[in-house]
Amino acid sequence: MINNQVINKLFDAGIKSLNDKQNLFNQIEKNPELIITKLFNPELHQPYYSYPIMVFGNSKELIGIDKSYHNMQKYLEILISSYFKTLDNTIQVKTIEPNRYSSDFMITCDNYKILRFDIYRHCFSDNIEFNLDYYDKDIQRLKNSIDKNEKTIQKYINYKINPYKRAKGIKDITYVFFNKNKVKNYFQEQIDYENNLIKMVINEINRFSVLKEKWFNIEPELNSKYNFWKNKFIEWGYREEENNYLPKNIRIDTK
Repeated sequence: MINNQVINKLFDAGIKSLNDKQNLFNQIEKNPELIITKLFNPELHQPYYSYPIMVFGNSKELIGIDKSYHNMQKYLEILISSYFKTLDNTIQVKTIEPNRYSSDFMITCDNYKILRFDIYRHCFSDNIEFNLDYYDKDIQRLKNSIDKNEKTIQKYINYKINPYKRAKGIKDITYVFFNKNKVKNYFQEQIDYENNLIKMVINEINRFSVLKEKWFNIEPELNSKYNFWKNKFIEWGYREEENNYLPKNIRIDTK
C-alpha cells in the first residue's frame, strides 16, 4: 500500500542518492582513483544503471542537452587514462567497445594487451596470453579476406570484358547497350576499390607480423606490467576473473 509517507520516504532517499553521487562526481577530477573504487557499486545487479547514474540517460529531458551514458563513459576513460599514466607513463587505457554501454576497459603497452578491467563490476582479467593467438588468428583471417577480394576482382574483370554477363532480362540488356562505357567504368571502380582493400589488408598483415615478431622480446616486460596492475586492482578491491573473451577481430573500414 502506498501513501504520502512512503512517497516522501522514496523521494528523500532518491534525493540523497543523487546528492551522494553528485558529490562523488565533483571529486573525481581531483581524485580519479574514486572512479575505480567508489563511483559504482559492484554489489548491484546492474551498477552501470543505478538510480543516480540514470540521469545521464535522461539528460535531454532534464537539461535539454543529450549527455548520454556513452559521453559519461568517455569522460571517465579520459580521467582514468590520465591517472594511470601517473603510475606508468608507458601504458594506454581505452574503452574496449566505445559505442557500447557498459564497456570494459583495456590497458595496453605498445599495442599489446595487458589487462582488461571493469569499473562497474570491479573485476579484471589477464590479456597477455591472447596477444599471440590474436595475431595468428587475425593474420590468417586477413589472408583469407585477400582471397575473397581477388575472386571479386576477377568477377568484375569478367563483367568489364563482357558487361552483358551481369544483365538480367531485356531491360538490363537495353541499359548496357546504350550505356556500355558507363557500365564498364562502374566495374573498373569496383576493381579499384577491391585493390585498395587488398593494400589496406596487406598493411594490416605486415603490422601484425611485426608485433608478433616483437612479442617474444617484450613478453617479460608485459608480464611485469601485468603483475604491477594486478596488484593495484587487488589493492583496490577488484576480483580476478578468468578471461573468457575471444580475441576481437580488427575491422577494416570499407566504404
